[in-house]
Parts: sequence; C-alpha cells; structure tokens
Amino acid sequence: YRLARITAGAFDDYIRGWASGIKDLGYPVGIRFAHEMNGFWYPWCEQSNGNARGDYVKAYRHVHQLFVDAGADNVIWIWSPNVTYPGAEPLKGLYPGDDYVDWIGLSGYYGTEGVESYRSFNQIFTRTFDELRRFAERPIVITETGATDSDGAKARFVREMFAQLPDHPDVIGVIWFELRNDVDWRIATAPAAAREFGKGARDDRYAAPW
Repeated sequence: YRLARITAGAFDDYIRGWASGIKDLGYPVGIRFAHEMNGFWYPWCEQSNGNARGDYVKAYRHVHQLFVDAGADNVIWIWSPNVTYPGAEPLKGLYPGDDYVDWIGLSGYYGTEGVESYRSFNQIFTRTFDELRRFAERPIVITETGATDSDGAKARFVREMFAQLPDHPDVIGVIWFELRNDVDWRIATAPAAAREFGKGARDDRYAAPW
C-alpha cells in the first residue's frame, strides 16, 4: 500500500465500494484512515515502503475526495497519529488540514518498546497535545491507550488517567485497547485496574447518552 499508488488510483474501486456501503448505513461512521503514519511500522508511513515526504497528505485527501464524490457525508474523519517520540515524523507535515479532519485520534501506551518504565497519561500524551495545537483545532479522541501490569502499576495508570483527563477539555473520548498481543493490555484481567476504571468512569462527566 505505497502512498503514491493510493493517490494514483490503484485502489479506487475498492475505496468506492466502502464509500457506497457506508453511505447507505444511515448512521455516522468514524474512519481512522492509515493511522500511526508518523511512525515506521506500517506501509503507509512516510518513513517506510519507498514513500516520500508529502505523500501521506496526498493519499489521505484522495481517499477523502472519493467519499465526498460518493455522497458519503455520514463519515467522521479521524486523522490518527501515534504520540510523538524521538525519530517520529513531525506531525505538521502529515496533517491534511482541518477541512479534511473531524477528529484527531492518538495512540499512546505505557508498556510499549521505549516506554517500559512508568509513564502517566499526561507524560505520554501532553507533549503531543501541545504539538498538535500549534497547527490544528479539531477535538481529540484517544483512539488507543493501555498500560502494562508487569510491575503492578496498571491500576495507578488508570487512576491517574481519570484524574488528569479533566485538564484536557478538548479530549472528547478515550478508547482502551482491551486486547492481549505482545502485552496484556486488558482491564478485565487486572482486578485492581478494573476497580479504578469503574470508579473513574462513573464520574458525571462521562454520563453521555448513547
């Protein structure tokens, strides 16, 4: 999935099929297209697969336009980088612009490579929040977060996350990565963390209607 191929239309029929299907659903659908593009681990990252600087924005806008042409106006477009780290691609050059983005999504974890020692929610995300606000105004969703319990600190992370979230009123949602892969991120397998999550989520600020 080299970015230049996406922009050149190699996958247009496939993309139009999704646009047509989503248009007919009758309810909003969030699309987090080509996420974590500021890293190196996906074929749509500008640091991999022969991609060049500037290619990501062109590909993102191309896909967006196909959905517009199909009349799929029920899409919530989520531009979703990883939290910044040493060696990451600068975010500003990857941003397609507020006209193409409804929400900004972020991935950030305590327990991934390079983040093995304890980091709080603020330590993981605040630097990236500050960088984003230099060029983008869209609301933010934490589209992926989680914490290891290898040193027994998952409950602490959850407790501090709920304590620190009110400091960021432009963060409109948080999605916990409830999965086991290289790390067991699941709340359900850590009773102390599950209790903290339950206490935090009961706050009135999260009583949004479905």
